[in-house]
Amino acid sequence: MARSSSSDQSRLGRWEDDSNRPRKKPRYSPTIPETTGIIHYAVSSTKTNPFDKKPITGINIPESDWWVVTKFLGKGSYGSVYLANTTTTNGDLEVCIPKEMAIKTTEVSKASRLQKEEDFLSRFKNQHVVSCYGSIITQDKESREMLYNAIYEYCSGGCLAKHVERYRGRGLLEYDAKRFAIDILSGLKCIHKKRIIHGDIEPRNILLVPDDVRANGLSAKISGFGKAMEKDSDEYGDG
Repeated sequence: MARSSSSDQSRLGRWEDDSNRPRKKPRYSPTIPETTGIIHYAVSSTKTNPFDKKPITGINIPESDWWVVTKFLGKGSYGSVYLANTTTTNGDLEVCIPKEMAIKTTEVSKASRLQKEEDFLSRFKNQHVVSCYGSIITQDKESREMLYNAIYEYCSGGCLAKHVERYRGRGLLEYDAKRFAIDILSGLKCIHKKRIIHGDIEPRNILLVPDDVRANGLSAKISGFGKAMEKDSDEYGDG
């Protein structure tokens, strides 16, 4: 494992003060710069689900000693997404990320959007914006392709678009619509305070997580920052 200060490398552990994330402090020295990179070359020898021994579908499954992929969640515009559990063989990683996580994977040569998304998400600390815990580069054992793996909070409720589909054209209940709208506005307020424009707010980019306080048992989080831009950037222009 090597460390680098390059901006496109890992930022694991930089959010340890966020109340919505694990409270236990990382075991590495706090004097390590926030931009410290972690590159891990995969050594896992299998691409099978350890729970049912059936092959997991998908392309470029991210293999690592630090996690076990358990499910293929889908393919988005900027990479394939997998559900994974951290292993018990690497204590340092376990204190940095939750036991269950979503890993968005793509080839390093195509990872510019994921790197951009990771950079934006590292600036937010809001319960209604999806958390990104950093990134790790691995190597696919078969193709030898270098893979960029961004590690995200797993939102088990799926996206709002799928949630709405379950109502089969009847629409959301008024209570649910109001609560989700409040969540989204709270997240946007945080994003706009950082002078960042999301640029792609739509139901498929709103993810749902369990919430025992809510009557419907769910709260919403904003995701999908691949098209986001800073308000003062050349990309944003005159607005």
